[in-house]
Amino acid sequence: MPEDNRFKYSNFTEVFGALQNIHRVRRSFSEKFLPPAVLFFLIPFGVITYVASRDLWTLPCCVVLPVLLFGLAVWHLFSTRRDELRIYENGFTYKSGKTLHSCLWTEIETLQPRELNNREITELAGALCPLGAVEKKNGARIDFDADVPGTPEIIARFENRKLKNNAKS
Repeated sequence: MPEDNRFKYSNFTEVFGALQNIHRVRRSFSEKFLPPAVLFFLIPFGVITYVASRDLWTLPCCVVLPVLLFGLAVWHLFSTRRDELRIYENGFTYKSGKTLHSCLWTEIETLQPRELNNREITELAGALCPLGAVEKKNGARIDFDADVPGTPEIIARFENRKLKNNAKS
């Protein structure tokens, strides 16, 4: 993020070091459009059910619920489309929505894996579990979105740092 004006007059590059890698959320076509499309096509069926039955409870169950689910699915896709993980020599930054989290390798207390989704179970047979969260020594917690690539790099760098510290002791 050194190109950002907020860091123009700071010592960000001195503290975090050189930029090593940038990971952005990438979704396939089906992940982007299939859930909202399915929910969008449920709405007309809910309206037809409401018109056919004229029962008071069919409106919230058959019309309002699919509209709310469609809105939530679209909101989630748009809110996470610009998530970004940047790996530096001495740490990482994670931009999620409008918040920017930063963490040095020395600030990490523990790494918490997250559960695998169906796609990851088939793709990652025998590989590392994806990272769900990083807990810092000051108690702060950085939660990662499920679609952010690059978390295995954080795990590898943390483990390498831990091995180096154990070798020195």
